[in-house]
Amino acid sequence: MDLDSLLENWEAIIQYRHRLVESHHRALFEDNEGLENVSLHQLRKNIQICLNDLCKLNAWLIEHDGGIRKVLHQLDKYENRLLNLHLKKDVLLREKQLWKRRDPSDLHQEETPVDTFGLTASHQRYLSRYIEDMGVNNTSLNDTNDTIATQLPRTKILDNLNILEEAQKSVAHEIKQLEVLLQSFKKDQAFVQIELSKLESLVKGEEHSIDSELNSVYKSIESLLKKIGFLKVAEPNSSVFSRLKNSTATYELENSELKVKEFISAQRESLKDLLIKHKQETHILKQQMESWRDVVNLVETLEENIRKRFSTVSKVDPVELEGLIRETIKEIEGLRCDNYHPDVISCIKDEIFALGTANEQLTSPNNNIPPSSFGPIYDNPTFLITGTSPPKVSITKNILPSSPIVDTKKSV
Repeated sequence: MDLDSLLENWEAIIQYRHRLVESHHRALFEDNEGLENVSLHQLRKNIQICLNDLCKLNAWLIEHDGGIRKVLHQLDKYENRLLNLHLKKDVLLREKQLWKRRDPSDLHQEETPVDTFGLTASHQRYLSRYIEDMGVNNTSLNDTNDTIATQLPRTKILDNLNILEEAQKSVAHEIKQLEVLLQSFKKDQAFVQIELSKLESLVKGEEHSIDSELNSVYKSIESLLKKIGFLKVAEPNSSVFSRLKNSTATYELENSELKVKEFISAQRESLKDLLIKHKQETHILKQQMESWRDVVNLVETLEENIRKRFSTVSKVDPVELEGLIRETIKEIEGLRCDNYHPDVISCIKDEIFALGTANEQLTSPNNNIPPSSFGPIYDNPTFLITGTSPPKVSITKNILPSSPIVDTKKSV
């Protein structure tokens, strides 16, 4: 049985005991006409069961491996797990920060060797010589003249023809060089694309892996906070732990860590106070249970002795009865009950008062009391508790009334 159930049962039995005490008072001092189902004997027994159950509950609450101590151990375990989860979360956040890309401008500030490519453009020399020798107007650079002047000497024409052929060879060679270089650049470009894709996938994979671990950590933290009662079950996606992409999630989580520490500390102190309280009550609970059992035994023994006297003699001496009652009162008053619960004290005092009332009847001028008029004080008067189940010496809801009793207690 968990602590909440134990405390709920504790409170329920305390309340039921209080109703039994009121009913016990009514059974002793008020008119029982119209009441049924529960006798005074059964009522006393039910009070005894309540006191016994409170002793059992108290033992469960303070036992080493259960009740309050169990919750304290769980709280320590949850606190350690939360601490480890927060440490893991911090490590993951730092690792995630390390995977953030630097500003590309930083790369340009680094001193790196630059590859240079030598390219000789010798065809320009031939072209310049040709244009200078032929004249611009005699070339295709002149849009208005598409023919070579025929007045040029034959040797000049042949020399310039050789120059153009050399220029053609030179420019073809230079273009070939450029094509080879371009092809090399394109190969480099293809390599860069492949490697870029691989590294981008690697980085995204690492970031996704870290986010996945963070999500798992946040969910574990949230689950633990629900277990310790710091968080209530919320609607989906409403908690800070499920909003990984929310820019304020980390800030809220950091703030919640401080609040959780305060909450756990307060809860631990509350549980320790509760444990001390119930440990201190152990002796009193046992003592008042035993005292009430002694009171019931004394009273019911007295009742049985009186019945026997009435059944064996035609006329009972009031002085004899008075002595029996006075002796019983003395024994009950000898029980130290000043530190008992008010309900138990009330029950014991009511029994003493009822015995005192009986003695007053015996010592009255008309002390020739027939058994029929004396008997109801000690006999088993009927008493109604709506919905009371048969008594059980155990912690069970069946002992509790299914509906509350509405009753106005009269002062004695």
